[in-house]
Amino acid sequence: MSFDINEAVFDSKGAYLEEKALRYEDDLMEQFAASPEGQAIAERGTELGWARALIHYAISSLGVTPATMTPSDLDAVVFGLFPRRVITERGDGAEPTGCATRIIAEQ
Repeated sequence: MSFDINEAVFDSKGAYLEEKALRYEDDLMEQFAASPEGQAIAERGTELGWARALIHYAISSLGVTPATMTPSDLDAVVFGLFPRRVITERGDGAEPTGCATRIIAEQ
């Protein structure tokens, strides 16, 4: 199966097509993991999960795929969405529930 980085993950009215978008993310991550760049990262012992998170938030929150992403979109995900939704997101209680909080708690 060939991967089309320009595949539409939104319908003609701009609505998010969740199943199609998740399949796109999976296929793109498979391509990345098989690439020399992805393999080099994995060989250093680093997981590729942050790339998946970046792709997911760009698509689901900003409505852009890597094929249409601009530098300001990347900035919005890394410095806007990640800090708010991944690192310091709060649940319904008073304690932060994000990734960094769980990592710190485990140390």
